[in-house]
This record gives sequence, structure tokens and C-alpha cells, in this order.
Amino acid sequence: MVVPTTSPKNNFKQWYQRRVAITAGESPNSPIGRWKLFSAIAHETAHEKDKWEYLCDLPTERGTRWRYDMKKKIFFSDEVQVKIEKKPFAHGAMRECFRMKKLSHFADTTDWNVPFANVVAKRYFKDDEDRKTYFDDVKLQMDAKYWAEEYNRAEPPKKIDIMQMMIVELSEREDKPLFHVESLIEGDYIKYNSNSGYVETCRNTPQAFSHFTFEASGHQCIVVDVQGVGDLYTDPQIHTYDGLEYG
Repeated sequence: MVVPTTSPKNNFKQWYQRRVAITAGESPNSPIGRWKLFSAIAHETAHEKDKWEYLCDLPTERGTRWRYDMKKKIFFSDEVQVKIEKKPFAHGAMRECFRMKKLSHFADTTDWNVPFANVVAKRYFKDDEDRKTYFDDVKLQMDAKYWAEEYNRAEPPKKIDIMQMMIVELSEREDKPLFHVESLIEGDYIKYNSNSGYVETCRNTPQAFSHFTFEASGHQCIVVDVQGVGDLYTDPQIHTYDGLEYG
């Protein structure tokens, strides 16, 4: 989830350059790279004012976090603690968005009052939405993230990334609701292309990425609906030759 802002502090280019510098010599997706990145972010935000501080007063809920392993093509789960607002603060065409805090598994702390605990939880408007839909959405986004990594290996002028997405199931509630959960990233949100042929011509990199996926897959698929802050993308779609895998 991306929250619009014009603050220079949240400039994506500066953020991405810091990320590359922090994890120099290590892949940002490797265990060591993730640890270096998290440690740096934790240090950088330790003294920042947390805009969502008021969420700390909400009750703590235990739930199950589901993540997708792209290489093994399986979901795995662990326990998570969260605090979530009752009312949504924004919505899209199909989902509503809730402010949430999530304790990190990387930090040895139970302090909720830190900016890096802030995440956005998205839920379909339909209460009876098929459970499988939530998992299919995560698989799609993580498969798109795989293509982003392949694109970066080709050493393009500007590298990209696709946000990590997980599912949080609030298993202590009677209805055990599911939420898509992503880190909160602030910046100017732009939709670069769509499912139906729309192209925003202000940037070349997003279009190059879509074209790359078409060629690198042997014309079997293409990643479209590319949108996000700078070259950090979220909520893409994947079209396939046979139209079957992603519904």
C-alpha cells in the first residue's frame, strides 16, 4: 500500500540508493541482506515520530501469517501479533484498507511504537470471498517479483522491485478473516500501464519491464498493471498465453 506524499525524505530514488548501499555485497533478498537492510531501517527510524502511534492502544491479536516460497511453490506459516483498526481508511475498486501494526520477527523487541511496524492490511469487500482468492493473489504477486529479479539480473539502467505481500489470518476471531498485508511505503503513486493497453509515457522502465517478461518467458506471459512509487511496484497482474494459471 502506498501513501502519497511529496516529502523529499521519502523520495524513492534516495530510498532505493540507500537500500543498495546498505546491502552491498549481499542480495537484498538473502537472509544476510534482509538482516542488514532491516537493521539499517530500524536504526534510521528509531527516533522518527510514529504517525500511527495511536494504534499502540488497540488490543493485540494473534494470528497466522502465510507467505509464499517462489522456488518451492508452497505456502508456509508462522504466528504473528498485530494491532488493527476496526474501520478502513481507504479503499480501491475491490478491497478496503486498514491501518495495522505488526511485530517484527527480526527485532528482539515488543515495542509497537516504531514506524517500521506499520503495515497496510487489505480485505475484499465481499465477506464471503473465496479463501483461495487471497492465496492466488499472493502467488501472482510473488511470481511477478520473481520476474523483477530476473529483470534486474539483466543489469538494466534502473533496477526495480515488487513489494513483498503476505496473508494474515486473524485466527482468534470467530470468522477468521484474511487480509493481504504489505509494508507501508510513502511516496507519489503512479499507474504505469494497465490490463487493457493503457500506457503512461512519463517513464520507460515500467514498460521495459513488461516487455522483458514477455520476451524472457518465450511469449508465454507478460506482467502488466504495473504501478507503484518510483520503481517499487505493487498489485501487478500477469497475463498468460493460455489464460489459465492466474484466472
